[in-house]
Amino acid sequence: MKQKLLLLIFALLAGTAAHAQKISYGVTARAGVFKTLVSEQREAAATYDIGLQASLGAWLKLPLANKSSLQFNILNTAERQGAGEVQVIDYNRHPIADAEVRDENLAVALQLIYLYALNERWSAGTGVGFKYEYYSKNKIEKDFEDYLIHPSYDNEYRQDLTLHLPVEIQYTFNERFALAAQAQVQLSNRLDTTNSDYRERDLGFSAGINYKLK
Repeated sequence: MKQKLLLLIFALLAGTAAHAQKISYGVTARAGVFKTLVSEQREAAATYDIGLQASLGAWLKLPLANKSSLQFNILNTAERQGAGEVQVIDYNRHPIADAEVRDENLAVALQLIYLYALNERWSAGTGVGFKYEYYSKNKIEKDFEDYLIHPSYDNEYRQDLTLHLPVEIQYTFNERFALAAQAQVQLSNRLDTTNSDYRERDLGFSAGINYKLK
């Protein structure tokens, strides 16, 4: 439901802006990394590796006055991150092996970014973004012979919808292609918990290409 709401919002924004002159839109592909920042109370239990992310999506840019523009991004993102180890035990509860665990997530993000043209090629700006995580699993990386290991389970402790701050820089190569680099700072806790001392926030960086269709 939340995913459909985000798509509906983007469609409404695109429909409203479609009547403006000199509007441009296109597609984008990006890849990057992210690091999970944890509160002191979580440091002992949380052992996250640097995560990987890849995104495909679309953008729409509405020119404003004084070299500025408003850009809407919608990004479908896949994430993968090492999440430490679990100990495999036998039926007598004796430890027999360690197995690595990874988080795998799929999310759709909607971003609104104010961009300012520094010159003919460079522009930079910031804004606000919302990310809805519609798929999140913990997966066991290692199977142990003759013992049943549950291959995956839902990450029920994570928030579905989070708020982040995108900071984007663009370099225009030509009329069709532009390089886009973006840092994302997660503002809200990604943990779905009532304990305010337990906090996890992602700090990410991605880069890719914007292709202009119009």
